[in-house]
Amino acid sequence: MEKRGIFFLFCMLILLILAPNALSIYEELLFSDTVEDGDAVNISGKEFEFRIDYQSSKVFIEIDVSGLIVESGHCQIKDNLHICVQNVSFSYRNYDPWYDVYKAEVEIYQIKSSLDVTHTISKENLLIDEEATGVLSFDNTADISAKDVTATMPIPSNLIITEIEGCKQTEGIILFKNDVTPRQIKTCTYKVKGVSGGDYELGANVTYFNGVETESIIPGAITGKVYNYSLKIKYNAKSSMFNIYEKFNLTIAAENTNDEHDLTVTALSVKIPERLLLVKEPKEMTGTNKLLSWSGPLKAKESRNFTMELQSSTTGDFSIIADASYKISKFLLETEESFDVKVDCQCPYIEHDFSQNIVVAGQRAVLIADLVNPGPNGFKNVRLSYVTDVPGIEPKSTTYSSIRAGERIRVFDSSVIAPGLGEAYYFNVTSVYESSANEVFIKKKSIQIGVNIAEVETEEEDQQQNEEQIEEKKEENVSLTSEKIEEIKEEKEEEKKEGKSEGMPAVTIQDEKKTPFVAFFAIAFILGLVLFLVFLISLKKKKGLVKIGGPESMGKKRERLEQEIKEFLSSTAAKKETKVRPEMVNDILKTSADDLYELVKSREKISVEEAAKLLRMPINTVHALVDFLVEEKMFGIEYKFTTAYIYISQEHPKSGESFQGSFAKNMAAKEETEYENLAKQTREIGETFEKEEEPKKKGFLGRVFRKK
Repeated sequence: MEKRGIFFLFCMLILLILAPNALSIYEELLFSDTVEDGDAVNISGKEFEFRIDYQSSKVFIEIDVSGLIVESGHCQIKDNLHICVQNVSFSYRNYDPWYDVYKAEVEIYQIKSSLDVTHTISKENLLIDEEATGVLSFDNTADISAKDVTATMPIPSNLIITEIEGCKQTEGIILFKNDVTPRQIKTCTYKVKGVSGGDYELGANVTYFNGVETESIIPGAITGKVYNYSLKIKYNAKSSMFNIYEKFNLTIAAENTNDEHDLTVTALSVKIPERLLLVKEPKEMTGTNKLLSWSGPLKAKESRNFTMELQSSTTGDFSIIADASYKISKFLLETEESFDVKVDCQCPYIEHDFSQNIVVAGQRAVLIADLVNPGPNGFKNVRLSYVTDVPGIEPKSTTYSSIRAGERIRVFDSSVIAPGLGEAYYFNVTSVYESSANEVFIKKKSIQIGVNIAEVETEEEDQQQNEEQIEEKKEENVSLTSEKIEEIKEEKEEEKKEGKSEGMPAVTIQDEKKTPFVAFFAIAFILGLVLFLVFLISLKKKKGLVKIGGPESMGKKRERLEQEIKEFLSSTAAKKETKVRPEMVNDILKTSADDLYELVKSREKISVEEAAKLLRMPINTVHALVDFLVEEKMFGIEYKFTTAYIYISQEHPKSGESFQGSFAKNMAAKEETEYENLAKQTREIGETFEKEEEPKKKGFLGRVFRKK
């Protein structure tokens, strides 16, 4: 008996553990109450009617147009509803008519689906080209289906998808879309590969319909990183520029930047350029003077330094290249880095000085020229020469076996005479020497001899800058003048080039031999021409934007307008049996602007036909009147008429074509941007006029021709 009791308790414990899974109904209580036979109850928008049979202890429940029978003490599921009935019993006796009424306790639950979403990955931190498998699983633990399960997960830029199953890849995302039935688990399996270094995040957004409403789930995101190329090669030197024969240290560091994985360097090679001498090689490296190598393991975050001493006897740009192949995990990778070194020469140079400043023509001064060696190295086979056009001084060439460090060799030390004002003599010095490595160096210097030669050069530079500024300001409007200036400059440059050619090693400048009269005349001519064009441009601006047609076109416009008005007056006078007086034409020209101005001001957009109708004038007369007023500047409101033209042309193209006249023809030839600027200016000026000046007359046309 004791064993049976223990077995019974063990079975009950197992049932208690399995019971939540066996009865995993995720529900919401909708109704819990006692009902009597014949009761009808509205629950969540549905009509429930209860029929209780006491003999069988069963309750028949009619739900809208369907129904079910639930025995007392039991539950039934229908239409995502969980209905439970218990305690069917006598309630009371009805005497008229005679029958017994029974009751029962009823509980009704709304059943919902429940979806568990999990997201896992086999490895979070990846190497480049390493893969990992991710699984997104959907487990429906409820008793009804989870409908329209949709999961989206963006793919980070440093990962690529290599395989996918149970879902699909589209437009940079992983997409899962399906239904999950009760007790079913569906999965989305994918493989990602690391392609570039950096952190990443894989996060999914899940939505589904639980039978009542749409729910959202955001499972925990997976975060990790892709290691960049783990072997990093770095260089360290005090500078990247050195002097010839200068020894310098260069350290190459090989570092494992991965904080998880060890790596093995299978081959690290350092290539030394041909003209760069390896004075001292690193202790741990082997090889020749031009190729060093090393191999070995590097633990996570470990670094190895290799220091070498280098030297160059020749100038030039050199590139030291280090490349390596290494294995990390099961991947074999390669990397390469270079270090650029510039070797220059602190070579001898030519230095000169005058004993005094030359301030007048014919003045004598002592010119001293030396070859100075400021560097720590000596040079051999030194040859010094000079050539000049200074009267009384002949070209000379001298050779020396060497020049030591810090030594100074005199090239010239004698008196020279200054030329006339505005002229200059040249004195060109050339030095040639060799390093101990037989590298040849040539240094040249051109010395100008003249009165205040430095000040003259400065003035010419300032003058050239002024000319360039003037050309920039007038580039659009004085293109012809710019071309002339460029031609003059080109002629001056050609004259300078012709003056420089001497057939000697040194470079000379002889354009200063030109007389100052020619130079000043050219500058005065250019400035005068520019000022004249500036005057023309300012005069053109003062004329305004509206005066497009010339005097002849304006005369024709006035004649056409007067003819239109005369015809209109004649027809009106004939109807009224009156005579046309000559002064009526002038009166209309003087007073009609008020009427048309008020009409334009009161309406944002108006066509010619509407204007003619409101003014009670023929269309042709309105055309002629507006076309004339646009360019005639009557009463200072021509800009308002320009605005009116723009409105009419935009709203009524056909009317605009008749309305435009010579104004529109000229505007059509202009650039679109200029047209827009003109429109903007006309509106602004029109608004200013509207504020500052009110019409002074009520309008002759309004008083005379609007009478019926």
